[in-house]
Amino acid sequence: MSARRASLVAASFLAVLLVPFVPARAFAAGKGTVAVGVMGGANMANFFGDAVGNVEVLTASTGGGFLELQASPVLSFRIEGLYAQKGAKETETFYDPSTGATITGSATWRYDYVDVPALLKVTLVPEGSIRPS
Repeated sequence: MSARRASLVAASFLAVLLVPFVPARAFAAGKGTVAVGVMGGANMANFFGDAVGNVEVLTASTGGGFLELQASPVLSFRIEGLYAQKGAKETETFYDPSTGATITGSATWRYDYVDVPALLKVTLVPEGSIRPS
């Protein structure tokens, strides 16, 4: 990742986490709670469509952070800042009839995304070791 892209990603995460900071402090002064965390994982992406050739899945990293404001044991609001790489890989083999040679080429497409989803979270079972929401 280039230095410019890394600074853009860092600035985006900082903005996502700091913009709701003032309302979060006001919310925390009441009965609600505030949770902040870090997330990470893998993203598997591919291209689909009529104009797409023989492409393979591209597995890349994803990560970010979240801020969750809990209004009650059942209801909370969550905002996330996620950096994800998406794209695809392609390998093609061509035959050149003029030389009789077989040529193999490959290409990888990588696109960087910063997603900022805002979620209203409803916890179905508020107590216990497993809490689906």
